[in-house]
Amino acid sequence: MKHPGKKIGNDAWADLPEQAIQIVDTMPKSKRQIFPYSTDAISANFTRACKLLDIDDLHFHDLRHEGISRLFEMGWNIPHVAAVSGTVHGQPQRHPS
Repeated sequence: MKHPGKKIGNDAWADLPEQAIQIVDTMPKSKRQIFPYSTDAISANFTRACKLLDIDDLHFHDLRHEGISRLFEMGWNIPHVAAVSGTVHGQPQRHPS
């Protein structure tokens, strides 16, 4: 994972659950990245979708919080959620250099 606004020293590792690996394995492999889209394209399409659906006050990062909440609702424990969300004690995990 990489913070879109920062360029250096912010690589973070996160585990992928088996279900996610199965989905990734079915995707076309045209580029090195799993999702070969620019942050601008993702942001523009998310904003466009919210406007189309008349959704106010929803930010892309809110989806991360929703996903993490769903994992807890599914009975996952804190270390497992932290491993797949890329957080430790509220901070993103950093890749050792």
